Amino acid sequence: MFISYKREDIDVASALAAMLRAAGYSVWWDSALLAGEEFSGVIDRELKAARAVVVIWSPRSIQSKWVRAEALYAFNHETLVSLRTEDVDLSQLLAIYQQMHVVPVSDHAAVLMSVGRLAGRAREADAPVAPAPPSEPRALPDLSYTAPQLGDEPHIPKLVVDPWSGRGDHTSIQAAIEAAADFARIFIRPGTYEEALAIAKPVELIGLGAREEVVVVAEASEAMVTTAPMVRAIGLKLERGGGGASAGCGVRSAAGRLELIGCDLTSQSAFVVQAEGRASLRLTACRVVKGAVGGVCVRDEAKVVLEDCDIIGGAMAGVAVVKGANPSLRRCRLRDGGNSGLLVQSGGRGLLEECEISGNRYHGVTVQEGGRPVLRRSAIVNNGRSGVRIKDADSGAVVEECDLRGNGRGAWEIAEGAEQKLIRRDTQD
Repeated sequence: MFISYKREDIDVASALAAMLRAAGYSVWWDSALLAGEEFSGVIDRELKAARAVVVIWSPRSIQSKWVRAEALYAFNHETLVSLRTEDVDLSQLLAIYQQMHVVPVSDHAAVLMSVGRLAGRAREADAPVAPAPPSEPRALPDLSYTAPQLGDEPHIPKLVVDPWSGRGDHTSIQAAIEAAADFARIFIRPGTYEEALAIAKPVELIGLGAREEVVVVAEASEAMVTTAPMVRAIGLKLERGGGGASAGCGVRSAAGRLELIGCDLTSQSAFVVQAEGRASLRLTACRVVKGAVGGVCVRDEAKVVLEDCDIIGGAMAGVAVVKGANPSLRRCRLRDGGNSGLLVQSGGRGLLEECEISGNRYHGVTVQEGGRPVLRRSAIVNNGRSGVRIKDADSGAVVEECDLRGNGRGAWEIAEGAEQKLIRRDTQD
């Protein structure tokens, strides 16, 4: 067992370590460091060796980048046990953790049950696994699109942004947005624009050139935040450089409606794209890459449609559906994620049709904490562990006409009691 905690909570960690040792577990925490040992190297070695990583969430540890990093590693490797002190506000955790089962650190019986369940599963996972048979991947989604041109529809007001002064109406996209009339089209010439876009009026942003040629880069904040009744962006590359797993997202649809068409989206913050509240978000023919936690996060009552998108990477999930959200994904590819291609939790729903989920480190789809997605006519193949994982008895799924072949440990990983909430029709296992 590895205990992750903040130094100010050393008394809590010490009592927990003593309790776990009395129960027969081998426990490591940083009090075991020997004089002269290299600090980060030892912690990294012990973290990777642990069958369970027990994180103590407190008002202090929630703010610690080291505790958050250790928790993220444990989540990705399915070794996380979350405990909480009495004074912690769990709403300050990342959305991905907020609805997970978090045990009071003082409830020794519940702690031992959580640790014991995880340790038992880890022993079972140590058994050798035959390599998965190859499966033919589907073609990448069609990311082509047709953008409006400067000469189209002369009755619509237009502005031109050019990085060179004197060649357009503005050199800054944000300045053009602020000067534009409602429903204006803002044409953006190739260049790198180092700015963050806050859009509170209905406008269209249209890149003039290939999507990788019109680049918006924000380092310290979200690259785009929209609250307007209607915003459409076509052919842009939107990047957020910094932030890490604890910091927001690259593009956020906070209210109103946002359409992204033929855009490249990348971020080193928690999520690349997030839709929340009652916002409406549509991504068409977009490429979503990286994300310290995931690619796209859909939460609350946001209305989200993803069509013909390629969603690559994400430490936890390519698409995370949380807090009752109900998005639709059509003809998308969710691939090469650190944990799962699709994560549905905390009452999330969602419809996934004619998609491919492949090459993810553990699972194609993970459903937990009351999630209930519908998966239809999709290939959930070549993932490291299972095609579809139903993690607890409160969760379920409808899986129809799907190909689940070629996953490392088989098509299904179903928790005890969850089978009755899983509907399977015409699947290829």
